[in-house]
Amino acid sequence: NGGFCKDAVNAFTCTCLPGFRGSRCEEDINECDSNPCKNGANCTDCVNSYTCTCPPGFSGIHCENNTPDCTE
Repeated sequence: NGGFCKDAVNAFTCTCLPGFRGSRCEEDINECDSNPCKNGANCTDCVNSYTCTCPPGFSGIHCENNTPDCTE
């Protein structure tokens, strides 16, 4: 996954790109594990990011804003 690996004596170490982890950078970190989306929104994991799909009545990056049903 684009990590940089360096040989060592009988071993190696890898430095992973953002969004990956593991001894060989084989694991995509799930940014949705921290529950960043609010108010029942659906979280979609991407590489080194996530997107929230807001339910009706909510908006914002994390669906943190309650949209008024009507305005006067």
